[in-house]
Amino acid sequence: MADEASPSRFQSWVNRAQLLLSVITAAGAFYISLQQQRLADAQAKLSLRVETQQKTSRYAEEMTKYIEKLASAEDKEKPRLNALMIDLVDAITSAAGSQSGDVEDRRLVHMPMWLALSTGNDDGLRLIAGNAERQAIWLPMAMQSGDKKVRETAMEVLKTSRIQRPAEILKSIFELSDEFDNQDLELKALTTMQHVVVRMKRRSDPALEPGDATLQPIVTRATSVRASLRGAMAASDLSLEERTSIGMRERAYTALLESMGVNELTVAVATSSATSPGPMPSSNVNHKALEALESDDAEMRRDARATLAGQLDPATTAVLLKNIKDPKSSYRARLGAAVVLKETSRNVTLSSDDDLRAIIALIGDNDATMRMNAAEFLMKITDPATVNKASAELMRIVRDRDGAGARPNQVYNAVAVLGTWLRVLPKSLSTERDSIRKFMIEQRAGMAASESWTQTRALIDDLIKLNDSA
Repeated sequence: MADEASPSRFQSWVNRAQLLLSVITAAGAFYISLQQQRLADAQAKLSLRVETQQKTSRYAEEMTKYIEKLASAEDKEKPRLNALMIDLVDAITSAAGSQSGDVEDRRLVHMPMWLALSTGNDDGLRLIAGNAERQAIWLPMAMQSGDKKVRETAMEVLKTSRIQRPAEILKSIFELSDEFDNQDLELKALTTMQHVVVRMKRRSDPALEPGDATLQPIVTRATSVRASLRGAMAASDLSLEERTSIGMRERAYTALLESMGVNELTVAVATSSATSPGPMPSSNVNHKALEALESDDAEMRRDARATLAGQLDPATTAVLLKNIKDPKSSYRARLGAAVVLKETSRNVTLSSDDDLRAIIALIGDNDATMRMNAAEFLMKITDPATVNKASAELMRIVRDRDGAGARPNQVYNAVAVLGTWLRVLPKSLSTERDSIRKFMIEQRAGMAASESWTQTRALIDDLIKLNDSA
């Protein structure tokens, strides 16, 4: 029996060994298959990576050759072409470390748009990027660029764009130039915006209707810049070239505002109607802002001035004028009042003789900042009654310049205000303009005998030349 059991046990061991061998073989085959799959995936990724690098390098090489054909030897050193070359090198570097071609594909799609911007090819940019998806790429590129030509190209494309509403196009063009310290670009933007406004008028765009708030941010900003430019004309140390430059900018802003239906006499109406329907801001809001004019915190004072300038009402105006007239008012309250009156785009009239004299007294104040703000405020006034009364008082100050108590700064600023009115008063006040011109010519002749008024006489010369060249 033992002999018979022995073969049976041996056969069982053999079967078990075979089963174990089969399991090991199957596991080994699965492992080898898995490793082969991993190797295949790695090889595929490596192939894609190599292909991506080669594709990006070939593209960059062709782009570089194209740039060299476009640019002359000196142009190669210009920042916008250097920036494009850096972008190409960055694309190659990114390709070297990428595991897929997706990122580089998107980068390569961007490059022709950047090339069109860099080389000033607005027609090319319209052709390859004339849809909303691509404009969403190249417009931020232009906004971030510090190159004048890039921004000008973007303006040209926006000028004829049908992707955005014209009102949005105006905002984009203004943003491309605003806060960018380049007068040529600024004038380019203002001219381009007028072109867009013409399109809007042809289509009877509701954004140009009185009371529509769509363009109010542009109107407010343009009005503020224009007022600042007019104030800058009052500086005593400007050369004729500087005055001409400032005058050119001021006329460009005026032309834009007038093309939008905003002139000197209607700016207050346009501003107030833009916030209607609805009541004026509560007196409580203005009361807090009036108190903040005297805050120890400079930022709070600035915010208060901006708040009051944006929502100025007759009651608040009366308080501000009282601050100016009251000898017990603090310097901050008086200066804050002067700044608000200068900055507001609402129409402020000085019907009271006391109010008028108080403002005119400020243009001779001992504080230069006070003088500047008061003079800029007067330069903005175009109300016929106020202009007539104010011009009579300003002329009296100039005539009595050699009398007791006369203040040279007040005389100089009186001339600056009158000279600004000579250029900016509307045609309806042409009689007043003629009277001012005649007066200034007479006073210039009278100042020739005294060296005390050399600067004031030079200012009269400059202002008359600016008016005659306008």
